[in-house]
Amino acid sequence: MEKGWIVYAELTDEQDFVLRLLEKGESIHVHPKHPHNIYMPPDSVTHVVKFGGDPQIDPDWFASAELDGLTRYLSDKELRERLAASSQAVEFP
Repeated sequence: MEKGWIVYAELTDEQDFVLRLLEKGESIHVHPKHPHNIYMPPDSVTHVVKFGGDPQIDPDWFASAELDGLTRYLSDKELRERLAASSQAVEFP
């Protein structure tokens, strides 16, 4: 993260729904075949580096209807509540 914050949402291998707050100076490494979504508010600045490239994984992007169903209609209020419950509170504009 260069500026602001984002929330990284993923489904773990055990199918647990996890939200993680990332703020300025933090980063995350996403493993191949790991479903994830990003909530990015206005004025946040991120940089994405896609590296590697396993020829055995083609395509290298996979949709996740399960994760989309959990995040698509997640309101700012619900996002705040979930982050607060996990001790990762964030102030929204």
